[in-house]
Amino acid sequence: MDSSGRILVWNDDNPDKASGLNTHHSDSYIHFKIPKSGTYFIQISDAQGYGGPEYTYRLRLSSPQPDYTVIVTPSAINIPAGSSIPFDVYIIPKDGFNQEIELSLKDMPEGFVLSGNRIPAGKRFIRMTITAPSQFPSIPSVLKVNMEATTIIEGKKVVKPVTPAENMMQAFGLYHLVPSETLLISVLKPNFRNISVALVNPVPLKISSGKTAEIQIKIPPRMVSEEFTLELKDPPDGTSLKNVEIKDGILTFYIETDITKVKQGLSDNLIVEVFTNSPVGHKDEKGNRTKQKISRGFLPAIPFEII
Repeated sequence: MDSSGRILVWNDDNPDKASGLNTHHSDSYIHFKIPKSGTYFIQISDAQGYGGPEYTYRLRLSSPQPDYTVIVTPSAINIPAGSSIPFDVYIIPKDGFNQEIELSLKDMPEGFVLSGNRIPAGKRFIRMTITAPSQFPSIPSVLKVNMEATTIIEGKKVVKPVTPAENMMQAFGLYHLVPSETLLISVLKPNFRNISVALVNPVPLKISSGKTAEIQIKIPPRMVSEEFTLELKDPPDGTSLKNVEIKDGILTFYIETDITKVKQGLSDNLIVEVFTNSPVGHKDEKGNRTKQKISRGFLPAIPFEII
């Protein structure tokens, strides 16, 4: 309140996604820029009217102390050798934190790759992918994964462990990021459905607002004659995929942007699932077989920027 008692800012029950199993977010939080020099008052009240010498309240009053927590879900990931699997990343900022973050793997066997691992400044949720090596000593194999987040806060490098969690629903449709003890990856034996691909384009992909960008993927020779369908998974508003074609062992498709919905400066990852329309079952009397849409896995995450 100002010196006259007029309320300038007020808060109760500030949600904290990093609080895990605590479902009662009763702590208050205010991040407020004082408008001018003078006398101000802070009042703390119990919402249920309780009080007295047996009650304790703690108040931190300070300049901002920016900090962050990075949480990934799910906490257990199955990856066929040579394939890519997407996972979700949540960024929990504290005290006005608003910096770019980079995720990396620590002490992992050679060949594992994180794609789309740079989180743009201000981003609170992003999807990226992890790719397992095509040749792995022991399949199946379960590995404990150490993932780190690195950023710069007030000119200093800050490295923090990434927290694995499960996104679990409570009653009334409320979701909570419930921490797990470890992040596990199971490398599975590949089968005929899995694809191992390489992105030809440099990343991040630069897309002019309202324009179309070409993306090229090198695919295995055994898949050149197949009929492909590609789908964007939960794409940013205003982005769409079109015109899938294969030529000279290269799968080409286009990302189209709607200038009325996509803002300049937008940075994110594109997650693309690959399907083939493959014949299944026995031939009919005309020698034809029914075609079925079969998932062949995901492309490595494709970072992009709207320019």
